[in-house]
Amino acid sequence: MENTEFETILDYCIDEMRTGKSMEECLSQFPEYAEELRPMLDVAGRLEALDAPEPSADTINNALFEIGQRTQQETQASEPSSFFLPEFLRQPWIIRTVSAVLVVIVLFFGLSTASADSVPGDILYPVKQLTESIRIALTFNAEDEAELRLTFSEKRLKELSQVYRETGEVDEQLIRAMLADAGNAIERALATGDTLSFLRTKAQHLTETQHEFLQHLQPRVRGQSRQVVDEAIEICGKRRNRMQQMMQRMMDGNMPMHQGQRRGHMNGMMQRR
Repeated sequence: MENTEFETILDYCIDEMRTGKSMEECLSQFPEYAEELRPMLDVAGRLEALDAPEPSADTINNALFEIGQRTQQETQASEPSSFFLPEFLRQPWIIRTVSAVLVVIVLFFGLSTASADSVPGDILYPVKQLTESIRIALTFNAEDEAELRLTFSEKRLKELSQVYRETGEVDEQLIRAMLADAGNAIERALATGDTLSFLRTKAQHLTETQHEFLQHLQPRVRGQSRQVVDEAIEICGKRRNRMQQMMQRMMDGNMPMHQGQRRGHMNGMMQRR
């Protein structure tokens, strides 16, 4: 199969899926290429379905300028000399294409790294959200996705604490995102086999930590945010009880289970600056 032919078919199928056709309908049109097309169309469909944040033009420009300043010297220092390239790779259009791809890669990973510690309201926070969505979309193993969502839920808890310390306000969207990721991970964790009991243990500890944090936050919150916090406490309590019952049944049945240490009390998280 010629590369140009395959690329043309791949582009055609992606365009068809964007108009509403299913992946299977596209594959049925090219059965001889179905095996090669399926994984690529699957990834394309996952990425297309992402609800990507849309930062403003000013946000994008500022972020790119900031990362460009950080990476310009490193990029120039590591740029390979064309002297060592084979003759066919010295064509101007090839060099321009490769350079453009490298710039995109450097900017993306630079933005991802720079946005790691951002919180809602920071110009790079949408980049952080997009990076996490892409990681989820490209994770095909159920257990790996569950562990990844637990990590993201823990990040939302830290962001919630930081925003409250700095502003005195409760970010309701962070609470909802924290509970959504944790709930998805817990359902997957409870469905895993005995060999992955560490995942259930991690989910239980995170649920207990979130429940404890929200209980400390509750007396300091008023209005609509108080209702959101109350509902979140109730959800965490039900999840904690459900997982404790699961753990107890495992122990009663002499099923193997990893022991974990209880996450320490979150001292200082509620202190206001």
